[in-house]
Amino acid sequence: MMIVRLHPEVQHVRTGEQHLLLDQRDGGYYALNPSAATLIDQLTTGATAAHLADTLAGRFQIDSGRARADVLALVVELNNSGLLLEDGR
Repeated sequence: MMIVRLHPEVQHVRTGEQHLLLDQRDGGYYALNPSAATLIDQLTTGATAAHLADTLAGRFQIDSGRARADVLALVVELNNSGLLLEDGR
């Protein structure tokens, strides 16, 4: 079971309807689409990929296979950008 968390120096910032991730290490910021914004709060405290997929499927009424694929894509993208800690590391 993979648990993913936002890096402690990455903040979720809301500006009106827009959601951003702000990387305090280098000042970089990343705009989030609505599905990613739905999941980010759960990443601040740590969540399993399965829980994230369930949340996404319920919120956007998509099938669980698509939700799992979308969560995996988000996790890979955030990880490649250095914004995540996996398994509490």
